[in-house]
Amino acid sequence: METPLREIILVSGILFEMLGIYLVSTRNLEKPKPVHREHMVERVGLLSIILLGESIISLTGTLRSVNWDILSIVAAVTGFIMIGLIWWIYYDSFHVNERIKSMTNGFPMLYSHLFLAMGFVILANVIRHAILNDLNMNEFRILAITGMSFFYIGKQTVYVVFIPPFRKSMTINTLVCIFITIASTYLPKIEYALVGITMGMLYYTLANFKFTLTKDISEYVSKE
Repeated sequence: METPLREIILVSGILFEMLGIYLVSTRNLEKPKPVHREHMVERVGLLSIILLGESIISLTGTLRSVNWDILSIVAAVTGFIMIGLIWWIYYDSFHVNERIKSMTNGFPMLYSHLFLAMGFVILANVIRHAILNDLNMNEFRILAITGMSFFYIGKQTVYVVFIPPFRKSMTINTLVCIFITIASTYLPKIEYALVGITMGMLYYTLANFKFTLTKDISEYVSKE
């Protein structure tokens, strides 16, 4: 019987390395070097889009043997709409990170993106399982809520920490979206649940433009 020992060791090693780098980088430094925000944001953005692309490739590679019917087609179309919304939600305000005045080191962005990466992978699997319809609803519910939560934790940590005007609207938008996700997983079919989850992400996208990106944040970010 296989045990999750390898996975536990892998994750423990990653966490140990993260903690070690942080302690070494912040100890006994009288004049710590500020982070080069533009360079870091560019690299993190490239890594994220590569990971999202790899998730799509992995998703499409598993669909060759699907016996397509109306519901599986709906799930596939909805899944690719969801991927587009993930891209939109993530990048619609990503450029703001380059100009955050108080972000003097890269740890909040780099470490929060561990959750973002896990969210990408989990949500890609949510789409795949919805198309294949090979999970029961309880398993699908856990996967969907976990993936959505990781995605928003990774996406929003930097904004919540460094841009106070974003905090309230982002929190409300996220809670509404997660509530829609939870409610959707109680629909009678997994394919319907995926449609509901995607509608929640669409709400978040529109609400972000209307209630978050309209905030005055000139006090917290430098001019372009």
